[in-house]
Amino acid sequence: MAWRRLAGKAEAGWSEGRPAGARRRVLEVVGQMKPGGVETWLLHALRRMDRGRIGLDFLVFSKERGAYDEAVRAAGGRLLACPDPRLPLLYARNLSRILREEGPYDVVHSHMHHFSGLDLWVARRAGVGMRICQSHLDTSGVDREAGTLRKGYLAGARRLIGRSATHLLAVSEEAGAALYGDGCREDARYRLLHCGVDFERFAARPDRGALRARLGIPSDAKVIGTVGRLAAQKNQAFLLEIAWELARRDPRWWLVMVGDGPLRASLRSAAAGLGLSRRIVWAGARTDVENVLPALDAFVFPSAYEGLCLAPMEAQGAGLPCFVSSELPPGVTVVDGLMKRLPLAAGPAAWADAIEEETKSAPKVSAEDALATLRSSAFDIGVSSQALEQLYLG
Repeated sequence: MAWRRLAGKAEAGWSEGRPAGARRRVLEVVGQMKPGGVETWLLHALRRMDRGRIGLDFLVFSKERGAYDEAVRAAGGRLLACPDPRLPLLYARNLSRILREEGPYDVVHSHMHHFSGLDLWVARRAGVGMRICQSHLDTSGVDREAGTLRKGYLAGARRLIGRSATHLLAVSEEAGAALYGDGCREDARYRLLHCGVDFERFAARPDRGALRARLGIPSDAKVIGTVGRLAAQKNQAFLLEIAWELARRDPRWWLVMVGDGPLRASLRSAAAGLGLSRRIVWAGARTDVENVLPALDAFVFPSAYEGLCLAPMEAQGAGLPCFVSSELPPGVTVVDGLMKRLPLAAGPAAWADAIEEETKSAPKVSAEDALATLRSSAFDIGVSSQALEQLYLG
């Protein structure tokens, strides 16, 4: 009966604070409001939207607290718990009840990739007029390697999305093709909508020595770092090999890992096996990367696949030379002089060579010029949030 009490009503502290006079009510399906590219984008967009015209609620999969929960409430948003996505029929019933009891909603916007099919199918049956699916990942490679059961699920999810969505959004062409198929650009429902970054956070230039002192890093160290969930997709195991190669050549090299996730224990064990434990800062999930990135000499992001990840955007905003995998979509490069793309097949030594060579001198683009370029791009939060608001207003 616990799930009935949880999903039957949004309880005190979760359902209060409906924005008064909101003309368009939007339900964002996000899983959990935690530090991540999509979640950070939505939080900053919420802060910029006209509450008199749009009210945003966030559907999460449990009442476990997310790092952004209080910030969402402070900005006028609501959090609604809907268990349990591992049990699709139960989840669908819970979502249907929430749409009925907490609605009516004008928009349901799902960010859950293939699982969005179920969200939008339920929303269609509930009479929600605007049903948006947004693809944030290029999973084409892993999808091709899926087993028979998984491929059946993927095909069924795509059919539900095709039949239920009124809008098909993607953060990149690669992410769109991965979820909607190669012909998605011919679909009148399809368009690109980039997530945005609040680059204003990087306008201040904090003292690097002070930042390093707070992180426990020597002032004369050479430092690489990354931001991302500790998960197989982000490929931090490869990053550890790069860090080992650099440290083997020069013991002044350190590594900063920002993020948390299911591979935390195994990555720590691997780092210990490589003898890196004393030169790694495990910074955990952070909501203030602007107070970490300026402590680095270079940003390294060897992700196996992405849609269009925002972490490299933030690193460019901090004026850092960036080393990213060739597997990332080309759109991740906004400041040409700061970005170097390398194939994962080249191996850790080749990545270490590139990092050593690039960090021998100052970045080719000043931090001020990089920030100006990013502020005028489609990835600036002002541009992105305005596009999202216009979409919701129809």
